[in-house]
Amino acid sequence: LVELTPFPLDGESEPPPPAGIGARFSSALKVAASPLTALRERRAEASARAERIDALKAGSVMRLVAVREPNLRNPDLDVRVQLSADGHMLTWQSLAQTNNQPQEAGVFALSAVREIRLAPNVGMFRSKPPPGQFEVACDDSMVRFETRTDAERETWMTSLEEVRSKEADAKADRKIGHQTRKKMELEKRRRAAEARKAEVLKSCGPGGMRHTAMAMLNRQAKDDGL
Repeated sequence: LVELTPFPLDGESEPPPPAGIGARFSSALKVAASPLTALRERRAEASARAERIDALKAGSVMRLVAVREPNLRNPDLDVRVQLSADGHMLTWQSLAQTNNQPQEAGVFALSAVREIRLAPNVGMFRSKPPPGQFEVACDDSMVRFETRTDAERETWMTSLEEVRSKEADAKADRKIGHQTRKKMELEKRRRAAEARKAEVLKSCGPGGMRHTAMAMLNRQAKDDGL
């Protein structure tokens, strides 16, 4: 005989599913959704990064406190600071003009920027960096800006560091690529020289001609840097 499970009557609840099925189903859904979640997160991160870069390109008015190139100057002028359209340069130019030209202007290649840092303390009794001030430093030059608020300074420092790191990585990749291409070219020339040497020696007989040919080939290889 087959035992039949009775249908629940009105007012009665369905019997609960076997223990563990719900948890396993939930776990499977999470695994299936994880690639989509990661994709959405990457897109959101890329969108936020693009917004930060657009804000740098739009620029902001700051106070130009100091410039070292290599001598230290203190222009103390209002300047517009912004990222270049291609994202490779940090530029600034004063709002004040003379003969329709900015009184002060400058540019740093972000790939050459060594550090973006808080401005140093000045004076015996200062325990904190000057409000709103930060510096962008290369090997032998530096520029110091003052933003209107510490929050604006933090935003600019964080966003500039993000772009600077990307530019530094790209520069390192270009350098590695150049070195790799150079090694490949040297190897190609070395193989060509070896092939020429083999052909010349095959056509030379024993004795002085062979010795002379070897000397000429070795001198040519030296001239080629091999």
